[in-house]
Amino acid sequence: MTSSVKAVAKRPITRRTEKRLKAMSHPIRRAVFRTVIEWGGEVSPKEIADRLGIDIKKVSYHCRELAKYDCIEKVRTEQVRGASKGYYVPTDRHLIDDGEWDSLPPELRQGALADFMQPAVDDFTAAAKDGILGEDEKWHITRTPIHAMDHQGLDELLTAHRELYERVADIQSASLDRLQASGDEPIKVSSSQMCFKVRDF
Repeated sequence: MTSSVKAVAKRPITRRTEKRLKAMSHPIRRAVFRTVIEWGGEVSPKEIADRLGIDIKKVSYHCRELAKYDCIEKVRTEQVRGASKGYYVPTDRHLIDDGEWDSLPPELRQGALADFMQPAVDDFTAAAKDGILGEDEKWHITRTPIHAMDHQGLDELLTAHRELYERVADIQSASLDRLQASGDEPIKVSSSQMCFKVRDF
């Protein structure tokens, strides 16, 4: 799921974010939601169940719950052997609205942080294990320890990261248009951004 949390002026948690946090309180729902986000298009409970190795009845139930919490939406239904097969997409990639972080209870913050970070760790581990990461020069990993920065500099750096996040979405959209026109094989890419304060190096 996205970790696009913007640390701006504090404001109360909206009903929308409250519903999403309740939706994320169940581990299977979190896994289903992450799969819908990462699928890259419409996805059915059967496809999610196959990927996660979870019973389809459980996945179907949690898809309905996620739709009830406005995390995903059913975009179409087709009839397959007399049964209805629904297809879902995420309603948004953001879990927490701008400026709401300071209003979250500490236990929800810790859970949200873990959910934000784990997919990036999983992607790195899988790509390194499979030999995909490093097979050519098309990768980028940087870490810049900044030993001294003022509040304005931190705000500017966070803004730069948010602008890059939006740029990534634009690049992805343009790529999809080109792929539809060319019919080329798509490339799967994990793009992560991190910027946070630390106690020391």
